[in-house]
Amino acid sequence: VILKAKTLTIDNSDVSSAAVVGATGASGLLSINAQAVSVVNGGIISTVSNNPRPAGQIDLTAESLAVDGEGSAISSENQAGNTALGNPAGESGAAGTIHLASNRITIANGARTSTNAFAGAAGDIEIAMPAGSVLTLKGADAPGTIQTSSGVGTGGRITIASPLAIASNGGSILALGQQRGANVAIRAKYFINSSDRLNTVAVDGEFHLVAGLYDVSAGTVSRDLSVLDASKVLRGQCPVARATGQVSQLVTRQVGPYILEPSFDVSKKPL
Repeated sequence: VILKAKTLTIDNSDVSSAAVVGATGASGLLSINAQAVSVVNGGIISTVSNNPRPAGQIDLTAESLAVDGEGSAISSENQAGNTALGNPAGESGAAGTIHLASNRITIANGARTSTNAFAGAAGDIEIAMPAGSVLTLKGADAPGTIQTSSGVGTGGRITIASPLAIASNGGSILALGQQRGANVAIRAKYFINSSDRLNTVAVDGEFHLVAGLYDVSAGTVSRDLSVLDASKVLRGQCPVARATGQVSQLVTRQVGPYILEPSFDVSKKPL
């Protein structure tokens, strides 16, 4: 399945490639290229296999990607061995790989990007983002989730590289597998968590993080402080007596185009 468009909205509908129950062939590649992609209200982009052959790969390239709402998903699954769906017992097969490339990605409010296998190995999720881009995971009642999972097989690998920031405000990154081998590698300049919502990273394997970690639970507060008068505030923070009995003292020297008239001669003050 190959789709090219300026704008693609999948609203309570699906775009999929599937090897249904009883089929012996493989589900095929699903490729989407658009400026803006929205998957909402239970919309699904998926590849599914019900036999031991791997589920198809998903390649999605967009300027912006939004997956929003409970049941909305980009997913690759292999249900081989799941007798509840009518598949023969004892079979196993792997899920497909998901490649996402975008400048802005938002996964929110119960939506997910996932690869899952009932008995085989979960597929990998590879998210490629340029410098200056932002990946947002959020959800008030249900998290926005990136997940690989497997039943008795190994979990997949989640790779996120290299956005400016990953902002998690009720988000989950899960790499789960009973045989471990589920790995997560994240490379970003900032990894920002809120703490008024639950943010989860769970890995049944190795976790590699190259990022600065920031907690923004207190919000950003504008201080009632003039930059030009900062020296007075700093000097007021330094009245600690040292072992010698002398009082610690901070001496400042104002420079730059916005300096005030000096109230004392710095050169005559002790360091």
